Amino acid sequence: YFIQSNLRDYKNRLQELMDCTRFIWLVLLFITSLAELECEWEYKDKSYLPDWATNDVAGDKFPSLDEAKELCISLGANCGGVTLWNGGYSLRRGQEWVNHNSEQSWRKSCSNGAPLFKVASIDPAKGSRMGGTRITINGQGFSSKKMDFSSGAEGASSNIGNKVIFYHKEETQPPVACNVQTYYTTPTRIVCDIAKPDTYWIENLEYRLKISVDGSWMESKMGTNIYCGGACTFWFRQDHSPRVNSVDSSHVTAGSLITLNAKMWTAEFEASSGGDSTSAYLSRIFLNSFTCDVTDSEGNSYGTVLDKDSDGDDLSTGKIKCKSNNPGATSYRPSFFHSTWGRSEVSN
Repeated sequence: YFIQSNLRDYKNRLQELMDCTRFIWLVLLFITSLAELECEWEYKDKSYLPDWATNDVAGDKFPSLDEAKELCISLGANCGGVTLWNGGYSLRRGQEWVNHNSEQSWRKSCSNGAPLFKVASIDPAKGSRMGGTRITINGQGFSSKKMDFSSGAEGASSNIGNKVIFYHKEETQPPVACNVQTYYTTPTRIVCDIAKPDTYWIENLEYRLKISVDGSWMESKMGTNIYCGGACTFWFRQDHSPRVNSVDSSHVTAGSLITLNAKMWTAEFEASSGGDSTSAYLSRIFLNSFTCDVTDSEGNSYGTVLDKDSDGDDLSTGKIKCKSNNPGATSYRPSFFHSTWGRSEVSN
């Protein structure tokens, strides 16, 4: 009996120790989760957030805003923010602003571990109607994975990397993909080349940015626009479209020189500019699908110049002279790229 009694006592003590250990472990996990939780607070004057986070309204007020914020974070999804109400800071469950002259509110937005997704700017915000504009998107919370699953590469997953589209403001036109250049992309920057819209001939189309990060489309919530505060727009514009206005010959043969009269803004080419992103340059001259060289084998230009006005200042128009690589005599459709504005269009 004595042995059995002691065994029961030891067993009870062991259970108590295990329960205590489990409790400590849960507390540590809770503290760790708070340490990894990164939160931002959006302030709005003359407003309150609806619904108390607890049933005890009187006990849901704190003299310190910091104390109220800390407890709101610990309550997770059960607390959407803090409202200054009747001389104290109260925890609120809702996150929709409600106008009220005598109150102030702070709305919570948290992310576990990773920075909160937000786009700060896009550049440029205008480009060619024919697409090809290289766009830099600055912000935070982008995927660090280098796979661009929009490319359709073997083994690519729809849950890996960043995907970028621009959707029409009025949603009457199909969305336009922007192909991510993974080499230049980081968790705070996405670089992509926008495609040509289906209805490229329509003047001044406005599109808005949308990004998928590792398979999840990032959506603005609760009245807070995470895309430049609503200003992340891109315009396909005729006045920002490079253009081939005319050519000096309607047919071309292998090795023949051809002159393109174009709206091009610069006479610099990629090789001569060194690809300097601060200076605009031209690149990729094509006659149909064949390249047209702007320099000879020794690097001497065949002659690419900007037109001048009466005062000798550069105009936006000029001439591109290049040597055809077309294998035989043929008619052709010329095109080129401008490093800032994108792919050229062709005059009727």
